[in-house]
Amino acid sequence: MRIGIDFDNTIVCYDRVFHDLALSAGLIPKSVPVRKQAVRDHMRDNGLEDLWTEMQGIAYGKAIHQAQPYPGALDTMAQLKDAGADLRIISHKTRTPYRGEAYDLREAAMNWLNTNGFFNETRSGLSPDRVAFAESKDEKLHMISDVGCRCFIDDLSEFLSVPNFPPNVQRIWFNPDQTQVSDIGLTSVGSWPEAGRAILSIRAIAT
Repeated sequence: MRIGIDFDNTIVCYDRVFHDLALSAGLIPKSVPVRKQAVRDHMRDNGLEDLWTEMQGIAYGKAIHQAQPYPGALDTMAQLKDAGADLRIISHKTRTPYRGEAYDLREAAMNWLNTNGFFNETRSGLSPDRVAFAESKDEKLHMISDVGCRCFIDDLSEFLSVPNFPPNVQRIWFNPDQTQVSDIGLTSVGSWPEAGRAILSIRAIAT
């Protein structure tokens, strides 16, 4: 069973990174919760959309080493690998940011995966050749289909809900904040252990 996994905000948790960057730049008060979405909403509500876009380039590039994996991500991948799953990371990630300095975002992501133990093949089954980056969301959709994913896990419900999402691919919405209601047709999970149970359940049905 081939499982596709998004990267940013699905494997990597940037909550503290974004909060620290915005706070140190004086763009948010301390009262803003330590959540990426809360930082984004505060900045957008205050007309700081361009600075938010630039901050994303910093967080996903220069500052990615400060980010942590979501709890249980690597252990769950190891469990899935031991159950016979073939894991693939498929991420919508341009080579450089839309605004700001031209960090190599893809190289930064690969370095982060290696540093945090995700390229330990005996544990996760992941290796650099099982990571793919797409220039656009449409290209990401094509990759999911071409690779032959049986299910895909992503933090963006709007991406999982697009009309041209590959058919016959089970969609798992990684929703750790549990602040939104799951869209019709999506399996909503609040943690990586919960995601693992959902995927193993899909695998059991498929077999």
